[in-house]
Order: sequence, then structure tokens, then C-alpha cells
Amino acid sequence: VGALAALTAATVEVVRDPTLLQVLLVLSPIFVLSVHLKSSMTREVSLSASNPILIAAYLIGGWPVACVVGVSAIVLDRRKQLSRIMYNNAQWVLMGLAGGLVYDTMGGQSMKKLPDVGFSPELLIAIVVSIAAVIAVNAALMLGILAFQEQIKPGTIWRSMVLTSVGPYFAYGLLGLLMAVLWSIGGGFAAALVLLPLLVARRAFNQ
Repeated sequence: VGALAALTAATVEVVRDPTLLQVLLVLSPIFVLSVHLKSSMTREVSLSASNPILIAAYLIGGWPVACVVGVSAIVLDRRKQLSRIMYNNAQWVLMGLAGGLVYDTMGGQSMKKLPDVGFSPELLIAIVVSIAAVIAVNAALMLGILAFQEQIKPGTIWRSMVLTSVGPYFAYGLLGLLMAVLWSIGGGFAAALVLLPLLVARRAFNQ
């Protein structure tokens, strides 16, 4: 219910603002293309190339764009069970909402303004904390669903995530910052080039 309310509010905001709609139209296809690029870090947890794109979405267009981008890959979920579709998309919405709100609360501003305002330590802190919020929401949701469906003890899942997943997940999420910086320099086309390092990073995690 919370994810649906957030998605509704986000959609209204994006439709009202042509600049946000432009960001959405660029990032959504990239998100859809990357949704299958996953790297298994543990038996239970995989890392999606879509995570950095979600982070870039709120760094560039705020939490409304991140929420809507997060459900853009629903077009690929038609063969999945309804419950799984709802869970997957709610997860993306809540991750984008958490990261975007934390970033805004800490004084973060659109990375499109980076050439004018410059990159400050305060901005970096806001980005780092927002990525941590995304990781925390994802971990909490994964912890719940794995404990319920797979009957795995929460403590086992938590140790696995902390010891083997949080570090790589955070480093991988910083590629979202790279994407946002490229956007500030060369627009949407330059930002799309981040798929190249994403592919390299994916191969490194698989090894």
C-alpha cells in the first residue's frame, strides 16, 4: 500500500514537470535493458545492474523519477506470478523513495546543476548516506521475503548480506553517481555510456 501511494504521488509529480518526464524517458529504457544483468554474490542474493540506474534516477530527477523508473521493467514481468510482480516492483519503488528522500533531506540537489554549483563534501555525504538507505531498504525486504519463502533463519541471511554483499553492493551503487555526473556533463546520451562500466563490473562480480 505504501509503495502504491508513493508511486501514485511520484507519477503525478513527473507528469506535471516536463524536465522530470525527460529524465524518465531516458532512464526507463536503460533500466529495462539492464534488469537482466544480475550477478550472484551469494546463494540467496544477486546484484542487479539496475541498482545504479535507480540511484542515478534520484540524483538527477529526485525521488519521483526514481519511483517511476523502478517500475518501468514491469513490461518484462508478464510471465511471472502476480505476487512476485507486486513484490519486485514495490521493492524498487520503496528503494527509490528511501534513497531520494534521504538525499533531499540532507540537502542534495539535482546533479544536472553540478557544473554550476560544483561538487562539495556535503553533497558527497548526502549521496553516500542515500545509497546506504537504498541498501538498508533492500536488505530489510530481502530478509523478510527469504525468511518467509525459503525458511532461512534471519540471522543466517543477515550475516550473509553483511559479510559478502553490502560492500560490493555499495561500491556498485557508486556507479549511479558516475552516471549522474556524466549526465551533468553530456546529458542523457553520456549517462547511457555508464552501461559499459556496468558490464565490466558485472563480469568482475561473477568472477
